[in-house]
Amino acid sequence: MHVMSDERTDKDRKADIYRHIEDTDMDTPMAMRTLRRELPWKDWLLVDFLRYWYLIGVLVLEGFVLLTVAFAYNVDDGLGIFLLLLLAIGILYLAYRGYAFLWPEGGLTRLDRQKVKARRAMGRRRKFE
Repeated sequence: MHVMSDERTDKDRKADIYRHIEDTDMDTPMAMRTLRRELPWKDWLLVDFLRYWYLIGVLVLEGFVLLTVAFAYNVDDGLGIFLLLLLAIGILYLAYRGYAFLWPEGGLTRLDRQKVKARRAMGRRRKFE
C-alpha cells in the first residue's frame, strides 16, 4: 500500500481547486470563499488561527501593561496619560515588529497569494473567451 505525503495531496487539492475556478465562471468573491474553504489544515493554522491568537495576545498584553502601570503609579494627570499613550504606541510598534518577524510576508499570506493566482487564472480565461 502506497501512502502519499500530506504535502503532495495538499498540492493536488490546490491544483484541483485552481482547475475548478478556471473551468467555472466563478466571480472573485466566490473564488476566494472556495479557496478559504479548501485550505489544508496546516495552511489554515498558519494563515488564520495563529494570527488571530497573536492579535488577541497583543491586545491583552497591552491592556494588562497599561492598567498595571496606571494603577502602580497613580496616573491621573495629563503628563501621565501622555506617557501611557507613548507606552501604548511602543507596545504596538513592538507587536508589529514581532508580527513582521513571525510572518515575513506581512499582510500577504499564503491565502492572498492563492487569491492572486485565482484572479490571474480567471483573467486569462476571460481574455481567451
